[in-house]
Amino acid sequence: MSKQSIKPIPSRRQPPTCPHCGSDRIKSADRIYEEGTYQVTHSGYSLGTGRYRGISTAQSGLAQRAARPTAPTMSAIPIALWIVFWFPGVVWELFYCLTGGMNQQAFVASSVQKFLIMAIGSVAIWWLQKIAYDRAYNRYWKQLGVWTSTYFCLDCGESHIRE
Repeated sequence: MSKQSIKPIPSRRQPPTCPHCGSDRIKSADRIYEEGTYQVTHSGYSLGTGRYRGISTAQSGLAQRAARPTAPTMSAIPIALWIVFWFPGVVWELFYCLTGGMNQQAFVASSVQKFLIMAIGSVAIWWLQKIAYDRAYNRYWKQLGVWTSTYFCLDCGESHIRE
C-alpha cells in the first residue's frame, strides 16, 4: 500500500464583502449595536436640589440604525376598564343603597348586570388584543431573522442581508 497525500478541499466560501463597494470591512448588526451602545454616568450639583447623579444610555448613529427590533407587548386596557368603569359605579351604587336611595335587590341586580357587561366587554377586548399581539409577534420574529443576518459595511455605511 502506498501512502497517499491528503489534500485539503479548497474552501468555496469567500471572505464576506460588501456588495455595494466590495470592501471586506463589514460587521453584523448585533456587533455594531453592542459596540456603539454605552452607558454614561453623570453627576453634579444644582441650585435648590443639591447633588444629583444619573446613568443614561448613549448610542452612535450607526448603532441606532443597527438596533434590534422591539418585541410587542400586551396592553392593560381590560384591567383599566374594570378600574375606571365598573368599580366606581359599584361603589357609587353601594353608597346610594346605604343612604336609602335604592333597595338591596336593585343594587345586587344592577351590580351583576354591570359585572356581566364589563366581563363580556373585557374578554372581547382581550381577544382582539391577543389576535393583534399574535400578528405583531409573528412580524417581530421575521424582523429578528432579518436582523440577525444583516451586516453593515464600515466603509460605505450600506447595510445588506447575508444568506
